[in-house]
Amino acid sequence: MSSTYKYPINFEELEKLYQILARELSERSNSEQILNMEALTDLRSQYQIAKDALSLEELKSKIQHYLKHSTWVQGENFLGHQVAVPNIGSAIGDACNGVINNSAAVYDMGAAAIAIEKNLIDWSLNKIGWTSENASGILTHGGSIANLTALLAARAKKFPDSWKDGAPNGALIFTSEITHYCVKRAAAILGMGESSVNSIETDEQGHLKIAALENALQSARKNHQPVMAVVANAGATATGVFDPISDIAALCKSFDCYLHIDGAHGANFLLCPGFRKKHLQGIEYADSVVWDFHKGLQCSSLCAAVLFKDQSDLANAFNQDAPYLSTSDKPVEDSEYLFPYTIECTKPAIAFKAYLAIASAGESNLKNHLVNVIERTQEYFSYLNEQLDFNCPIEPETNILLFKYSQTISQRISQRKIYNEVLKRGKFHITFTEFKGEEFLRFTVTHPNSSLQTLQNLLQEIRSIGESIGVD
Repeated sequence: MSSTYKYPINFEELEKLYQILARELSERSNSEQILNMEALTDLRSQYQIAKDALSLEELKSKIQHYLKHSTWVQGENFLGHQVAVPNIGSAIGDACNGVINNSAAVYDMGAAAIAIEKNLIDWSLNKIGWTSENASGILTHGGSIANLTALLAARAKKFPDSWKDGAPNGALIFTSEITHYCVKRAAAILGMGESSVNSIETDEQGHLKIAALENALQSARKNHQPVMAVVANAGATATGVFDPISDIAALCKSFDCYLHIDGAHGANFLLCPGFRKKHLQGIEYADSVVWDFHKGLQCSSLCAAVLFKDQSDLANAFNQDAPYLSTSDKPVEDSEYLFPYTIECTKPAIAFKAYLAIASAGESNLKNHLVNVIERTQEYFSYLNEQLDFNCPIEPETNILLFKYSQTISQRISQRKIYNEVLKRGKFHITFTEFKGEEFLRFTVTHPNSSLQTLQNLLQEIRSIGESIGVD
């Protein structure tokens, strides 16, 4: 065994590594490159599993290489996926958790973590318009697990024997045709199959059509098909648009349907009263809501909340006991134990980084940040539509924007080729999607310092790429 190896953690060496990390991150921030994607085989060759312990200098080299070949979300040219630019509170929360390695499942392994999580859940419930006297929720690793948890609760509510017997044959889930793929994945995991998820038509902007949903619900009733849930989008992943929540809630009440809202992206804007009135009106009538803190609250990935208007829905989602972990007969809100209410058993203490993200910024500043990214996205939308070689067909409702590039109106250029070349050059990070059968470039404005100049620089990069790859 190498003499450099010290266990448990040598905190003097840990401090040195943190200092190295801080210096390397500072240098990384001065680079023009947002990403540097070498071939996978070349990257794998740099990280062969070590037989012997690495020295401090060797660890420094690995840290340097890792940072160089990781996507730099702290740069204002990062306009890619829906992840926040983590603030200093979130960063230190991650660092703390990396050392103490507590769990937020059982009280004796994470008392502070569980206390913080319950306060975060109560804070989130209050933003929706619910209270902890009746409502509850839990944090999970991302919206996919959160949506799965919500649909487990919906299944238990609509079909009380489903934990033992499964959902009845022919049970249906209705949702928008542009809903995140994790809803179909959840249906498959639940044993219902993807075919149980019926996609409802959307308008040209991507909003679910109320008349189409009503027709589908009437047809299900006529054919005696049980409806497990209706899932509405509050900030669809592809487009960022919001379904008409109040109208959907009224239909669900009329047809006695469980209403789940996937607000992984859009629920963050509950902090903005004006935005709530425009796009989130009626969210309080949902049975459950998913909210990803790591998409809008300057919190690192992953940290998502799944919230329930009736805390018994969460309590009934998982119908199992694990006596070796200790349980109590207390209601969800008062229980010191979270493991009965989550898929994850050794659930890391993700609440602390979310708490510190909010604490270090302040709720009012987070609100201002969210308003700011929406305003800048609107500015980008207007500017793009002024350009003869760009087109934005969907007016953004949040900080997500779809756009196309073509050298002239009559010439078509593969948007996918442009996207791939943007990533290859590495100065900007954008994404690619398809909507209504068409290819689009897509970006998400998340960095506090992204400006109109940032967009102008991106467009020049795309024009340069267009000239180099030519017309399809």
